[in-house]
Amino acid sequence: MPIAAPDPSAGPSKSRRSARTLMPIVTKVKTTLLNREVMTYLVFGVLTTALNYAVYFGLRQVISWPIANGIAWLVAVEFAYVTNRAIVFRSKGPYFKEMIQFYLSRLSTLGLESLVLFLMFDLAGAPEWLTKLFANVLVVIGNYILSKWIVFTRSRKTAPSADDGDSSQGEG
Repeated sequence: MPIAAPDPSAGPSKSRRSARTLMPIVTKVKTTLLNREVMTYLVFGVLTTALNYAVYFGLRQVISWPIANGIAWLVAVEFAYVTNRAIVFRSKGPYFKEMIQFYLSRLSTLGLESLVLFLMFDLAGAPEWLTKLFANVLVVIGNYILSKWIVFTRSRKTAPSADDGDSSQGEG
């Protein structure tokens, strides 16, 4: 049985209308998620996570997870503050005020990470590396939200530079 050709007088196909309807949504997602700020946050987030893991698992050879996690947290947070302030959010805000806010916000996500490690590793017996990985995903998301909306708020109040490729930064 031959397949009939589409009737050109019927107007745009349903799939074409759906594609046109989705294009503004796709464009908004791309400009929101694929901008300089998010991309540099992810790059330095991976480096911070690698540093955290290296210190944590290195220390786990000789000390318990809570102490290893605390020391790894301190090292990673200091690295993250310097890179987030200078490179990711390009902040010109008050240095020590932002540092205090940064550390306090990171304390909240340290609490989240410790809770996840305790529940999944200590109580549920999940593999330590998997627990740490899962906790880190939650921490990275929480840290970005806290950094963008609480710590480095000044960087959102200024217009993005021409090399940002980010028109959504000022809209927040």
